[in-house]
Amino acid sequence: MSRVTVHSIQAAHYKIIGGLHIALRLLEQFGMNLKWRRDTIAQIKERGDQALALAGQPRSIPLSFESYREIAEDTVKVARNAWSVMLNDSVLDSITPMVDQLLVAAQNLDKIEPSDDLNITLEDVPARMRALRDEVCRYDVNHLSPREKLLLEHDLRAIGAALDAVDTLKELENRNGKEISVPKLNVEFVNEAVLRSWMLSMAVQDALPEDPGIIHKALDHIEKYHHLDGAVKAELASEWAKQIPAMDERALEIAVGALMMSACSSRLQSLEYSSTDVVRRVVDSVYQEQARRRQSIAVTSQADDLGSQVATADEIQELMPMLQQLSRNLLSLEAHLGYSVTRYAVKDIRELVEKINQKASALFDPDERVDQGPSLR
Repeated sequence: MSRVTVHSIQAAHYKIIGGLHIALRLLEQFGMNLKWRRDTIAQIKERGDQALALAGQPRSIPLSFESYREIAEDTVKVARNAWSVMLNDSVLDSITPMVDQLLVAAQNLDKIEPSDDLNITLEDVPARMRALRDEVCRYDVNHLSPREKLLLEHDLRAIGAALDAVDTLKELENRNGKEISVPKLNVEFVNEAVLRSWMLSMAVQDALPEDPGIIHKALDHIEKYHHLDGAVKAELASEWAKQIPAMDERALEIAVGALMMSACSSRLQSLEYSSTDVVRRVVDSVYQEQARRRQSIAVTSQADDLGSQVATADEIQELMPMLQQLSRNLLSLEAHLGYSVTRYAVKDIRELVEKINQKASALFDPDERVDQGPSLR
């Protein structure tokens, strides 16, 4: 069992309220996984928010057990009630006795006489969460039934929420008093088509890392733990930045978040594929498309070096009748569409064709030449 030693009653109170906040976030996610009643989840969330407000305040503000007695008692009550009705092993088997110990420790703190050489030993909740995740992951998923896999995923997602709470508390504890940091939202894409389109746009801008292995490494972590650790996200962002130095920090944060939170989202998964499988498939297909695009550009460049880079007058003259016919066809189509959105789209295309036709005509009649802008030669 992981233990931590503090040297003041105040430090102990802050450790305990922080531990309760972590436990409440775990219980909230666990309840969402199992579709508990909405009002029950809302109450757990409210208690978790209250615990965070106390745990995140400056350490100079005194904290006593009376400040969070109801939070602690409600946490123990929820954990016990949930654990008592579970018919299978779960993460609650470890969380319930842990919050019991936190409550007992908090009740005893105010009985301790303050002194300069205090050594108060408490449950190290963050370390316990990390150890619990390793313990849950010791199972070989290849030998689990579908139901057992689902229960394992529920436990890992709940522990992941607890680890997110650990990161939040760490940020609050390490903050500079004169500096305000706005918490970041984990925004997830829930549509495979949107994710693919977004990644393709990144590829066109050459904003994807040259080595897709760094993305696959992060996806492997999510596949195992069903959670994105802050350290894994930071490592991916760092490696991505090394390979694409021109990418600004904000764009990089969005890119990493889009990929990784999509892989964490349960809303992308199906009976056949996990969310990680879907994201991995999108990543692979986009990199393949990028390779084909680069190869095509290289071939075109080689052909341009061998032949003329400017179309001949004869080629343009052959094209003009086709442009004129296309313009007439579009004009006829536009007249039969009424005042619909499609009509305006056709009108835009027709006007573009007319501009191309005009520029082509100008190549043969200098008097009708339109302004072509600054020369590139």
